Amino acid sequence: MTTSSSQKLFEQKRTSSSNKTRTLGREPSKGSVLLVEDDVSLSVAMKTYLSLQGFEVVVAPNGELGLEAFQKDESFEVVITDFRMPGLGGMTLLEELKARRASIPVIFMTAFAKADLAIEATQKGAFDYLVKPFELQELAQVVEKAIATNRLAAKPGI
Repeated sequence: MTTSSSQKLFEQKRTSSSNKTRTLGREPSKGSVLLVEDDVSLSVAMKTYLSLQGFEVVVAPNGELGLEAFQKDESFEVVITDFRMPGLGGMTLLEELKARRASIPVIFMTAFAKADLAIEATQKGAFDYLVKPFELQELAQVVEKAIATNRLAAKPGI
């Protein structure tokens, strides 16, 4: 197979049926994830792992750019955000996301395991809360659960 034909095989294209990006020769995406994390090495590891698990992942390095990405693309099915970031922090980002789309599942990550933080995040609508360091497999499971729960809730009659 030539380089150009192998590139074509994995070329991404929009499908008219779902308006989601799919990669030819691969399974359809498990879901669309917005990852808001200011730690570059962690965001690269998380994006790589989630992508290998079949998710489409967009990374924003801070809360402001995360909010901007969310406003530009309403197809995100879950948002993963760090709690402490310079500028717009995770709790404020959660509030802004919920004000724009109340149904969006938001998963919090933090290195600070404080019960009051988890309670506050949950009261404001966070789907789940992960304490760093965590296993990437655990993250993928929480993302799958968030997307599945949200899709089920969006079905008429449920």
